[in-house]
Parts: sequence; structure tokens; C-alpha cells
Amino acid sequence: MDGCFSCLGLENGTLYTYDVTYVSNFTDVDDKIINRAIEEGISEEEVD
Repeated sequence: MDGCFSCLGLENGTLYTYDVTYVSNFTDVDDKIINRAIEEGISEEEVD
């Protein structure tokens, strides 16, 4: 899930809206692919 969405908040009777951007880091997935490719002696693109 990535993208932008709005978040609502209520403080002291006042309604606030916030624009929120969700960011995700895929480093762990990349590391697993790289390590598996090294172990199997294949390229990263060949990893299933």
C-alpha cells in the first residue's frame, strides 16, 4: 500500500484534516532476493 490519503482529527471541538503520505521501505525484500541469488549462483532477475 502506498499513496496519499486524508486523516481526520478532533481536538477541542475543532475538526482538523491532515494529508498523509504512506511510504514503505522494501530493503528487507531486496536483501532476501539478493542473498538467495548469491546462494543459488543465479542473477537477481532469475529468483522466483
